[in-house]
Formats: sequence, structure tokens, C-alpha cells
Amino acid sequence: MKNAFRIFFGADGANSWLVLFCLILASTLELFSLGIFLPLISQWAGQDLASTSALSQMMASLLQKLYVPLDPPFLILLVVFGFMLKFAISFVALSYAGISRAKVATNLRKRSIASLFNARWDFLLAQRSGALANVVGGQANQAGHAYSASADYIAALFQVSVYLLAGILISVWLAVISVVLGLIATFVLKKLIVQSRHAGEEHTKAMSSLVAQVSDLLSNLKPIKAMNRQNELVAIAETQIDRLYNAMCRQSISKYGMRRGADIILTASLGIGLLVAIVYLKLDVSEVMVLGLVALRGADTFQQLQGYLQALNEFESAYWNSYKLIDDFNEKAENKAGQSIETISHGIRFEKVSFSHGTKQILRDVSFNLPKGSLSVFIGPSGTGKTTLIDILLGLYLPDQGGVFIDDISLKDISLPIWRQHIGYVPQDLILLHGTIRENITLANTQFDDADIWRALELARAAEFVHELDCQLDTIVGEFGSKLSGGQRQRIGLARALICNPKLLILDEVTSALDPETERKICNNVAGLKQRYTIIAVTHSPVWISIADQTFSVDCGRIVKTEKMKAP
Repeated sequence: MKNAFRIFFGADGANSWLVLFCLILASTLELFSLGIFLPLISQWAGQDLASTSALSQMMASLLQKLYVPLDPPFLILLVVFGFMLKFAISFVALSYAGISRAKVATNLRKRSIASLFNARWDFLLAQRSGALANVVGGQANQAGHAYSASADYIAALFQVSVYLLAGILISVWLAVISVVLGLIATFVLKKLIVQSRHAGEEHTKAMSSLVAQVSDLLSNLKPIKAMNRQNELVAIAETQIDRLYNAMCRQSISKYGMRRGADIILTASLGIGLLVAIVYLKLDVSEVMVLGLVALRGADTFQQLQGYLQALNEFESAYWNSYKLIDDFNEKAENKAGQSIETISHGIRFEKVSFSHGTKQILRDVSFNLPKGSLSVFIGPSGTGKTTLIDILLGLYLPDQGGVFIDDISLKDISLPIWRQHIGYVPQDLILLHGTIRENITLANTQFDDADIWRALELARAAEFVHELDCQLDTIVGEFGSKLSGGQRQRIGLARALICNPKLLILDEVTSALDPETERKICNNVAGLKQRYTIIAVTHSPVWISIADQTFSVDCGRIVKTEKMKAP
């Protein structure tokens, strides 16, 4: 019960107080409508109101104070109207709860994506991409169902309370017996509820693991197929699927066991209650008739209450897991505070920078200057710290010692989002979106029009081949850009970096996978951009030396400026 209220009132984007007000109003109307039956049936039975139950006398007195005539046809119409109004209000409440369920799932997806891009880079590297994809996908739906189940549970709880109150006003002893029988039913069904919760937790974990694993497999699909290495990996995936199957089976057993078990228990309880009312408590006919109606409605609602509780236990693990993941990402959020920077007036300076990954020293006491408008090339073997150097400049990592300065302003004092707006970045492992060339260059930024796109393509020396494509800017590049050659993908990536007219252009091993002729063409493109941008090129290929203004040799975490020499 506690978790139902925590989810109901704690869900993001749901106006639960409005739903609760409607539920209370609907329950009050139902109690009022049920109460009208007592004086109505008492009149038909020819009973004196003074000898009837407290509920019958109370309702008769209330109707008289409201100047409602105790005329049977009018009371029947009033009862019908009361129930119709109750059903209408319940419809509004539960419909709004359904809309709130959609809001909960929608806000959960939005917060998940926002928290992803706000988190620190070192934290993101430790996460599996499929875990967040699962939250945005199926887990958000399950979290929404958890909210809906909590709303249904609370609605049923109010209705059961109404029937219990009506029973107390008719007969205290019968109400006590009903409570005892209800507690027995709850105790008997508790094991199924606990099993449903455990099955739900297992379902959430298994689904999250499966989605993450399939995501990893899809990212490596080509090499896996090329080497026929899929059998072992498919077997691992099948293990996760079997785990998911077992959890789903346990959920089904719990669900239908709960329903049929509740049927048996409530049928027996209803029979016992009516027997006690007639034989031992000797209630009059009118009260037994109303009691029968209350008992039938109460039994049906109690059964629904147990069903909603089972559904809540089934889905709540997805709800809590989703918000825990978001909280974990938010806890590791980047610090966005800092001053603004409009341009690079003088240049960039690394001053005695050291950095380690765990116990492994990557950079050691590194110092150098990058003047504005220069093309600086960092050359060296793979794994020597070149990419880490760039990651520090991007603000993805913080140096252990020393600092990075932009025009003598420490990078740690500059707002990272504003700093990154001045950067054009082309990574080593360039992966294009499965969309059009236009979408891959603008990245959904609507401030760029086709003229801006063609300008960026011209600068990247990519306009010529794009003009030759049948659909030009509307050409679909395929999964990861597979419909384009390696050189074409790199040019599209360069155009993507240049369209925002950056102050700093960073090229991280952009020609490492290209043939020598394509590499020379890309180098010539970059050489044509000198003076327009401050450019940093990270590479292990000596062909870049010929276009560099200054060259730095990177080895074993140390950086040494080398004399300019002719490239081979």
C-alpha cells in the first residue's frame, strides 16, 4: 500500500491531487446512493424507521433536512442519478489517471535523454548504451503502467472503505466479520503478491540485460557475421531470453492465481456473511437486501483491489529502476557553471597537465601553446595519449594536475556548454545517423538552411559528390553511413563540424582508416581551412606534417614540439 501512494503522489508530470479529489467525490456519491436504498426498502417493507439501522435512520433524516420527499419513485430516480454521476466522475478520474500515465512515461523518456547528455564522460563510458535505451523504450511504458495500477488501487481502496463504512452503519458485528475475512484473504494471497513482485524485478533485470546485449551485438554485427562468430553470442542472448521467459511465466501464475484465489475466498466470505446476518444477527429484510448489494459490490471491488495490487507489484520495479538510473546520471552531471567566452582571441595553452586512468599515467607534465589561426598536428603511435589530450580540451576529462587556458582563462572557470559551442569536432570513429545527408550535417538544428549546408559542404570539399547523388541533400546514408565510402563519410563529418562556423576545429585520427590517396585529399581540404579556424589534428600518419604550422610528437604521455620537416 505504501508504494502505491509513493508512486501515485511522487510520479513526475501527474496531477494526482485532482485524481484523488474525483475519487473521493465518487466514493461519497456511492455511499449516499447506497444509503438511500435503506429508507426506500423500509417503506416497501412497512417498517418503522425508528426500528431500523443507524444508516437507515441517518439517511432518512438527511433526506428530510434536504427537503427530499421520501417517495419511492423519486428515491429510485435519485439512486439511479447518484450512481450515474458516480460512474461519470470515476470515468473522469481514471481517464485523467490514464492521461497522467502517458505523462509519466513521456517525462521519464525526456528526463532519461536529458540526463544522458548532462552526465560526465567518465561515468558514461562505464554504462551500457542498451540500459538507457531500455528505459526510453519498454521500461518507461512499464513505469507508466505502475502509476496507472497505483491509481486503480487507490480508487478501489476508497470504494472498499465506502462499503466497509456502510456495513458498520448497518451492523458493527458484521463489519468486524468482514474485516477479519478480508484480512484472512489478504494473508492467503500475500504469497502470490510477493511472488509477483519478485517476478517483476526479475523481468526488469532480464529485459534490461537483453536489450543492452542486443544493442552491443548490433553494433558489431558486420565483424561477427564476417567471422561466423555468432553461435556463442546467440547462445548467451538465448540464456537471457529464457530468463525473461521464466519471469513472465511466474508473473502469469501469480496474476491468474490471484484472480481465481480471490474468487474462491470472496465467494465463501459472502456466503458466511449473509448466513451470519440472517441467522445470528437477525437483520430485517431491507437491511439484508442492502447488505447483499453492499457485499456483492464490496466483494467485486476487493477482488479488483487485489488485482491492482498484483499489477502494481509486477510493474513497480521498472518504475523504481528507471528513476534510479536517472538519479545516477544526474548525480554524475557535469558542472555547467562558469563564465561565457565569445571567441579565441589569442590561443590555447596547456600548462603542466598530467592525467591518469586509474593507476595508468596517460599524460605527464604536458605544456604547449596553440596560437589562434594555426594548424597544430599531434603525431605519434596509437595509445600514447593523443585522444586523451583532446578529451581534456573538450572538457570531457579534468586534469589531475595543471590546467588548460583559453586566452589566459582557465577552462575549469568557463561554462562547458558555451565553450563547446565554439568547437567543430570530427572523431576517429565517425558514425553517421541513419538519415539524410541534410540531417547528418544539421543534427536537427533548424537555424541552418540549405545555403548553410552547401557552404559547409564546399568548405569540406564534399559539395561535388553530393551534387552527383540522385537525391543530393535528401540522400539516405544508410546504417552508420554504410552507403557512402570512407572518404565521403569523413567529408560529411567535416561539413557537420564546419556548419556552425567554429572557432576551434578538432580532427581526431580522421584519416586513420582511409587509403593514402583519400588521406592526401582530406589533408588538402584541411590545408585550405588554415587561418579561417584554429585547427588541431591528431594523427599517427606523417602525411599531415607537410600542412602543419607546428608539429608535436606524442609518446609515453610526453609531448615534444618538433622541427618542421618534409612529409614523406
